[in-house]
Amino acid sequence: MEKALYREVKEESVLMEFLSVTKLKTYVYHHESKSQYHERHVFHLEIKEKTAERWEYKVNSKGEDAGLIFFYYWVPVGAVPKLAANQDDCINQLFV
Repeated sequence: MEKALYREVKEESVLMEFLSVTKLKTYVYHHESKSQYHERHVFHLEIKEKTAERWEYKVNSKGEDAGLIFFYYWVPVGAVPKLAANQDDCINQLFV
């Protein structure tokens, strides 16, 4: 599982080194438009090095994400906005 996590984070953000990786939750999500159920795994990663406040990254792969451009920015963990598919529901676990 963690091998896939590192591969995806590297492929979509270029971040590669972490001080800690904590699995927060596994849950099943129903993707309505595809009429599919997806098992999702949520992790908290603490980065090792300082990064820019904002950056963009173009996916350089041969998969379906090839050429996508992701725009990133940091927010305080207590101020995470509403995320797609309720992915923000796991943030409260960081404060337990």
